[in-house]
Amino acid sequence: MSDADASGKQKEAALKALELDPNLAEAHAAVANVRIYEFDWHTAEDEFRRAAELKPSDATVHNSYAVMLMDLKRYVEAETEVRRAHELDPLANVPKVNQELELPLLEGKLDEVIRNGQDMLSANPLFMGTYLPLIEAYTLKGLGDKAISARRAYYAATRDSELDEAMGKEFVLGRFSGAIKAEIAIMLARMQTKHVSKIEVAIRYAQVKDRNQTIIWLERAFSEQEDVVDWINDPIFDFLGDDARFNALLRRMNLPWARS
Repeated sequence: MSDADASGKQKEAALKALELDPNLAEAHAAVANVRIYEFDWHTAEDEFRRAAELKPSDATVHNSYAVMLMDLKRYVEAETEVRRAHELDPLANVPKVNQELELPLLEGKLDEVIRNGQDMLSANPLFMGTYLPLIEAYTLKGLGDKAISARRAYYAATRDSELDEAMGKEFVLGRFSGAIKAEIAIMLARMQTKHVSKIEVAIRYAQVKDRNQTIIWLERAFSEQEDVVDWINDPIFDFLGDDARFNALLRRMNLPWARS
């Protein structure tokens, strides 16, 4: 099933649930998530607020609302929501990652991301959600060796020896860009026989500051209805801020921070 088909079925189910019970918080939250992927930010926010009114103790609602606010670069409000989600469910990994890694990453607090990420991996090296923000913080800080080491640790944890070994060969030579390009080559080869996230390919090209290829793969991810909206504000793409193609893509998603 494609992402578009899944979203359509989610929308149909959520609207049906609201028809049966207009006071069902989970249905309002589900509609909000659908509206996000239709880039109807105003309606999505109204639905999240209604869900939170109906069920203020639901950590998932607060966390999802926080993610939407992060998409919109409304970081102060996002901090309030993600903190509330973490308070409501302190053992859940996702609100913790959003509060301690994702939000600080978006705010440019790279040292905080690195410190928190290292602590979280020490406590649980098998929680995969820790790796990407930590890798990006290392990359943005210019710590290529640490970024590659963290990426290889991720591949070791997921038992992807092909990518681990390919990156390792370049890493031994001290070539950050070579390691990333080796990773990209394998991802493109795999694409011939199975699904590979196009947004992940775009991120790799952004790591080596390849403007044209980053745009190409962002546009391809968008055209294939991947989850671009939750990634496009990532600081790894900040170097594209003055690119007309990048801002055209932002406008297609109705993002208020797009440049004219």
